Amino acid sequence: MAVESPGPVVRRGRAADLSGAVEALVDAFVSDPFFEWSLDRGTDARSAAVHRTRLGTWMRHAVRAAHGIGHCFVIEGDEDGECRAAALWAPPDLSFFGPERWSAVWSLVEGSNGPRSGLVGEGFALIADQHPEEPHYYLSTVGVRQRHRGAGLGSALLERVLAVCDREGVGAYLESSNPQNVGLYRRHGFRVRDELTMPEGPVVTPMWRDPR
Repeated sequence: MAVESPGPVVRRGRAADLSGAVEALVDAFVSDPFFEWSLDRGTDARSAAVHRTRLGTWMRHAVRAAHGIGHCFVIEGDEDGECRAAALWAPPDLSFFGPERWSAVWSLVEGSNGPRSGLVGEGFALIADQHPEEPHYYLSTVGVRQRHRGAGLGSALLERVLAVCDREGVGAYLESSNPQNVGLYRRHGFRVRDELTMPEGPVVTPMWRDPR
């Protein structure tokens, strides 16, 4: 008789998991169009290294923010304990970035862009204007290490919180920073609300999911 292998185990991240979650998300987003634009990635080898460092700083703020409100989720390897994937959410009653942490993130953006910061700020404002007012779970970030893609880890992370949304009768919202990921979110019940073209930059796709 065939025995089904268990799916990926999703659990809440603990303090000891935070550095691994940051590493996984940096690996997942190092070539993401939105982060290349918002952190002004250059084209030479040195610029690539600087970009990875800046992205690491952004992800540290994001991971700590999600952990602080109890909504950092991780999947680790059975053998090595390496964090393979992570998702960062905010529940309906809490903001993802508080004022102090957002100030630190914006300082990173300004330091990355210099005179171009105003243009990036315009793009951030476009995104903020689309954020829904009705109660919802907000998916800030979900990412899988590149060598572990295709194993259903991203879906498992989504399903963990979407099941809560369905039980509570609450919607979910995200902004897809890469058009290649829109199909994944559609398969989990999200629908496109708009397509936002960043000033001199990529398209960001706000998406909403009604509870089931």
